[in-house]
Amino acid sequence: MSQPIDLKELERRAFLSYHQDGLLDIFVGFVIVLFGSGLGSGKPWHMVVFYPVFMLMWAGAKKAVTIPRMGYVKFGPVRVAAAQKAGVILGLALLLTVLPGSLLAFGYISLPPEWLAWLAEYFLLALGVVGAGLFGLAAFLLGIRRLYAYAVLTLTISVVGYLLMPSEPALFVMLAGGVILLVGLVLLVRFMRQYPVLAEAIVNDDEQETMNKPAQG
Repeated sequence: MSQPIDLKELERRAFLSYHQDGLLDIFVGFVIVLFGSGLGSGKPWHMVVFYPVFMLMWAGAKKAVTIPRMGYVKFGPVRVAAAQKAGVILGLALLLTVLPGSLLAFGYISLPPEWLAWLAEYFLLALGVVGAGLFGLAAFLLGIRRLYAYAVLTLTISVVGYLLMPSEPALFVMLAGGVILLVGLVLLVRFMRQYPVLAEAIVNDDEQETMNKPAQG
């Protein structure tokens, strides 16, 4: 007797496959690199205004790269609701992380001198803890296990950076982002080799071109 089909497990695997294209890694790594470069220039929070632009770019890349290879994946209401809940929680966590730093950087709030001295000394470690926490939360909510590896990577690089060159946080932030970006590129190449463009999409394109041609004679 055949085993019953676990639809939830199939949907989970489809969701994970849909995010094996490396695009999420590429854009997250790129944002971290930009943040690190902002640290070097003394204006790390200015790139926050470009976050919606990055989201639109990521959505456009998914449409150009992933959908022609996997088709339009329509998940069930439970998976959609879980993804939306994860997005809200991650958005709030990111906002609660970025907003205080932005207000402090732009002079809207101030801290006692001893607090500022402590923050300056342990700034890189604080970034590592916050980054690892965000990656860990995202991994838990989305089920994308490689994000746990990014949490460990972020925390490890921050500790190593604090021990070796605590006065150069920008360098180690950009290093963490660069590694994630590189992993994303490797995943993207592997994804494009493993999943060629669907033949159905090619046929539909050919049919569309034929329909658009003017009638002969």
